Amino acid sequence: MSIILPTFPAPQSAEPYFLDAGGVQKSMAGGEDMRLDRLGDRFGLSVSLIPMRWNDLSTAEQTRAARVWVARLIQGLSQGAILRWPQPGFRPPGGTCAAAGAAISGASQVAVSNPAAAVTLLEGQFVTHLRAATGRRYLYQVRADTVLPANGAAVVPLWPRIRGPISPGDVLEFGKPTIEGLVRGDQQSWSLAVTRLAGIQFKLEERG
Repeated sequence: MSIILPTFPAPQSAEPYFLDAGGVQKSMAGGEDMRLDRLGDRFGLSVSLIPMRWNDLSTAEQTRAARVWVARLIQGLSQGAILRWPQPGFRPPGGTCAAAGAAISGASQVAVSNPAAAVTLLEGQFVTHLRAATGRRYLYQVRADTVLPANGAAVVPLWPRIRGPISPGDVLEFGKPTIEGLVRGDQQSWSLAVTRLAGIQFKLEERG
């Protein structure tokens, strides 16, 4: 089960990036290059935390925060981790909606129903698909403005293409999207960095 990373202190900076599973095949004879699309496009996040002290009784709250961050990041190396996805300057509407129909891997839209209130999802905003069967989360972007009527149904276009199949009863979270993936970093350097009052840095990448 993935570890939920702390919310205090919030990351000082977070740089999203996109992992393209496909590629371009170059022509060997001067012909046209060919784009090869493969299922598995996903997101990642490079995170930097503010400098935190490791052992300083005058800043007990900060000291505890440093220990918790390091402990959970080390666990996240093997178990995976979950972190709120940043959308600076954008306040998404709160709430969730349920998947109303199945969507197979490779599809690029999902039928949803029953938001508590009418909501407009905007092109480019992020949503998280939470699989009821496994508890795993997948991060997507909305491909076009979409109105979700209160207690009604709609089809939400998503990108990248769906990696884990969506089943009726799964949840689409648009109020507070999160990224779930594997922690990339070195646990020893995190501990040393905190001792030296340097900020902790790590990457969190979705699984393929």
